[in-house]
Amino acid sequence: MRIKVIEARIARLEASQRYNARARMSHVQLDRQLLAGMNEIAADHGSIGAAVTAMEASPDPIDQELAREITSFIEQQRIERERRAAH
Repeated sequence: MRIKVIEARIARLEASQRYNARARMSHVQLDRQLLAGMNEIAADHGSIGAAVTAMEASPDPIDQELAREITSFIEQQRIERERRAAH
């Protein structure tokens, strides 16, 4: 019985991903979309650093989590650029 439940859940997950446009995007496409969103955020705050600072200071946990995600994304991009430059 548990196998059937697991199989049903996997089938639902796979079906939902087929209809999610981002699930089919490459990492490059996702990164471009993220950068476009970050540019919009930066335009509203003057810079992405100012936006992250405002989100970190926000009492809203969603804003705080977004600040952490943006900071992590920027760090990952920096590491990737350094890796490419080294080769």
